[in-house]
Amino acid sequence: MKIDDTLRTRLLATIRDRLALDAHSIVNIESIEIDEERREIRIRLSIETEAPPSRIAEGYFGLTGRVKETLGERWGSYFPIITPSINVARHA
Repeated sequence: MKIDDTLRTRLLATIRDRLALDAHSIVNIESIEIDEERREIRIRLSIETEAPPSRIAEGYFGLTGRVKETLGERWGSYFPIITPSINVARHA
């Protein structure tokens, strides 16, 4: 089973919307892995931002629920595990 490109795009939009970082921040989905046995979807993010960690943490509140909603009925029985890799960006 695989997440199609349309759903991947919708997931990224949901994540970006929930994190609500500034326009200079970059958020990408690095990978999506499905574990059918454990019924998990592992989403690895890369985030490049100047935002302080507390700001990013605020965006994570409720993120799992929103991602689960975006996954819809087909993936509703799978639990999303969202793992970020955060790099501090310095823009000139």
